[in-house]
Amino acid sequence: MGNFWLVHHRLYEQVIDYNVPLLWANLLWLLTIVFLPFPTELLGSGDRRDLATYAVYIGTLVFTSAAILLQQVIVVRSADLHAPGNQRPRRCGPT
Repeated sequence: MGNFWLVHHRLYEQVIDYNVPLLWANLLWLLTIVFLPFPTELLGSGDRRDLATYAVYIGTLVFTSAAILLQQVIVVRSADLHAPGNQRPRRCGPT
């Protein structure tokens, strides 16, 4: 979860404004972050052979990653969201 927050922080270091699509994409990402402890607890306390538990956990991670990717696409495609001279925001993924 910490890595998700670091990637989010790196992305928003470059943002000087926002628009409605970025706001909704960020809210979607925050929803997945808030939900993540639930499948994590299921995985830790449930039956290790239950594939549905793994599917919920992995699905949550996929949605979290997709939501941050969506935010990055919105920022890159919207020149008015980042400072002049920084037309191509740097890569925000894990280092």
